[in-house]
Amino acid sequence: MESITSIDAVKGMLLESFTYKEISQELKCQYPLRGGLSERSVRRFVKNNGIKEEAKTEQRNVVRESIREVGDSYGRKMLKVLSNGFWDQVRVDHGREFYLVLFVQDKLRQTRGCSEVLPTFQTTSTNNHVIERMSVELNRRVIYPIKHAIVEMQETAAINMDCPVTVFAVSNVLMRVTEVGMNRMIISWNNHFIPRRGVPNVLRDTRFGTTRIDTQDLPSAPSAISLYTDQGGILSNPSCVGNDPLQGNMALMQQRESEWISSFSTSDLFGDILHGNVSSLNNAIQFYVTLSLTLS
Repeated sequence: MESITSIDAVKGMLLESFTYKEISQELKCQYPLRGGLSERSVRRFVKNNGIKEEAKTEQRNVVRESIREVGDSYGRKMLKVLSNGFWDQVRVDHGREFYLVLFVQDKLRQTRGCSEVLPTFQTTSTNNHVIERMSVELNRRVIYPIKHAIVEMQETAAINMDCPVTVFAVSNVLMRVTEVGMNRMIISWNNHFIPRRGVPNVLRDTRFGTTRIDTQDLPSAPSAISLYTDQGGILSNPSCVGNDPLQGNMALMQQRESEWISSFSTSDLFGDILHGNVSSLNNAIQFYVTLSLTLS
């Protein structure tokens, strides 16, 4: 294992409460062509390097810092989550993608059902909340199958990633397909039993709950962005991946979306990917490219 992964990587997973079996599964997902990643190998690697003892003595470093900038547009999209209820606390790592969500959470702290806890909570990237274990399943069920499909298409020259229009099409199609996989994964995760903890949906309803707030109290995305920047926050503008020939022509962009959606089912595309069939995904991408070029 020494030639495959690092001590810090394994220690990070132990700090996140991964079991030896889960560490083995995660490494196998990351390095599907490498051997020597069994649960027994993980145990030996941890013991030989004294990782478990080091992880036990490493204290949690929880820092609540001023929100100054955000990395991408994902934080803006997360505002939609609040419409389903306002959490007593939002807990994330120190990545910048959630900073706008943290800003709104802090602004509306008085509307929470429980004011005894901090409205926001950040931990180090190697010391995340146990929900980070969900990322193992997300990678296994969604991310890696999609990555493998794209790699296969590149290796067979089915797609040309040197073409900026193709890159744009791949990005847009995969975002839709990935969303299907993520939604399925979330539903499955929230309804499965976690040893020593219970079923997430049951725990939510019986122990944690959310607080409903009036729509007028929740700022729209533009309003939140304005409030954030007025107080010194810095936001990066969303960037376009690849080249969209229809950029700036809203009517043609909407026509493209309508024609593509009527021709393909993202649910079927994701199902085909899971079964190793990449031809439908390739057809969807090529159709998106053709539409973009034809309408331009």
